[in-house]
Amino acid sequence: MKSIVSTIVVWVLLTGPALAAARDAAAFEAMDTDKDDKVTLDEFQAFYKIVFQVKDKNGDGVLDEVEFNNPDAFEFADKNKDGKIDPAEDRALRAHHFQQLDANRDQHLTLEEWLADP
Repeated sequence: MKSIVSTIVVWVLLTGPALAAARDAAAFEAMDTDKDDKVTLDEFQAFYKIVFQVKDKNGDGVLDEVEFNNPDAFEFADKNKDGKIDPAEDRALRAHHFQQLDANRDQHLTLEEWLADP
């Protein structure tokens, strides 16, 4: 598991946080840690937990609007309207995003679902 996390961290650092959020085959491959050509919610959340940590430039454990770098999603995710996204708010946003992407509602994302434009 440690090597999987290391691989994801290296990938995020090499591509940059903005590209880490990009929906491409490389991101899908990085999320699919068990290499079964499907991404579960747990894999999705683990990937974005690392993205969150990389984006948290000042290390305060939350993302401000500049660190988050997506004004529309920030507005949606900041449920308590404190101007910050905490890890719980980010997990809720990612769960919502996962459900939007899971077109056939089978609790797995395929590459096709990941690449589709919801």
